[in-house]
Amino acid sequence: MINSVFVMSSTGEVLIEKHYRGYIGRTCCDLFWDEVQGAAHPQEVKPVLVTPKYYLVHVQRYAIYPIPHYLNLIYKPRSKTTSENPGRQ
Repeated sequence: MINSVFVMSSTGEVLIEKHYRGYIGRTCCDLFWDEVQGAAHPQEVKPVLVTPKYYLVHVQRYAIYPIPHYLNLIYKPRSKTTSENPGRQ
């Protein structure tokens, strides 16, 4: 689920931000902009950037970057034990 959406200009300025599930600071935009600045061309930045807390998904269109912001939730399936399934051994 999308937590926040940021729209950045080609100069790194945040033009629009919308928060759906709590406030997320603009530090994630700084991480993204560091990646853009480090690339030889803006098109070379990976479409999904993974940080320790978040996923940043972006597409560059018409010199702006819409960046949906997802919380990094790791799915861990439960392991079934014989106590949960007494009929199987």
